[in-house]
Amino acid sequence: MGHQRLGKISKSQAFKSVVALVTGDHSSATGGGPAGGGGGGVTILDEIETIATATLKAARQGLESAKSDAGLCHTFFKLTQLVLSARDEANWRERFSELGIALDEDDGMFEFAQNLQYSLQDSFDELGTYSDIAEMSRKSAVESVRRLAGPQSVTLFGSGPEELRDAIRTLSTKNGFSQLGRNFFAGILSQYLNFHLCKETPNAVREGRLDGIEGLREFELALDAHCYESARIVHDFCGDWYSKTNWREGITLENTSRAVAFAIEKLQRELDKQEKGE
Repeated sequence: MGHQRLGKISKSQAFKSVVALVTGDHSSATGGGPAGGGGGGVTILDEIETIATATLKAARQGLESAKSDAGLCHTFFKLTQLVLSARDEANWRERFSELGIALDEDDGMFEFAQNLQYSLQDSFDELGTYSDIAEMSRKSAVESVRRLAGPQSVTLFGSGPEELRDAIRTLSTKNGFSQLGRNFFAGILSQYLNFHLCKETPNAVREGRLDGIEGLREFELALDAHCYESARIVHDFCGDWYSKTNWREGITLENTSRAVAFAIEKLQRELDKQEKGE
């Protein structure tokens, strides 16, 4: 177990191609030729799909290791237990507390999100495992629940724990968990790609390919949107797996780990198809 970092991508030909796409300096990929922003009015935002697939190709090994990352598997497992706990009308507070999420009477989504973050961190500490992928999964889990349940947790009748629980319960259906799973894996993929790209995007600003901080933010949002679209491939899988597994045998960390590995494999295949233009 231990502390695993993604580290640096070696300056391979594959990564030089990524640099060329981000900065527009094609000499960094070919060893010669003019620098430029891609003629014909093509901007860096028009090349998001190409950049994403090229980055994955250059950094594939790190994503491959995510298939067996203990922190990632545990995080996805905790999401399943969270939404199932929200179904328990009589004892949901106790079940949330068992997951490390204790809510006071006035707590809403903000306090819940903090508790979920701390709960996941405590779990990583107890497991004795921590990695960059685990941290990405923690952030994605919190953001996914907040994005999907947050708006529904504020009602005309209040925005406390009861409303929060009702909102999270909507994610416990087959369709609800499909959405949660898609958001979760899209978030990890986006963070993973940006982890490597953020080392080169400042160069894109200097080369005029991105317009300062605003341009960087626009680039990140475009990358998020691309990853969310790519993660459509795991939408149905997440809902089907969650629903069938919970009904047939019950969701465990072991069968969750297998599901995580398969979901990442599906994502990899999807990005491979994009690279080939299929």
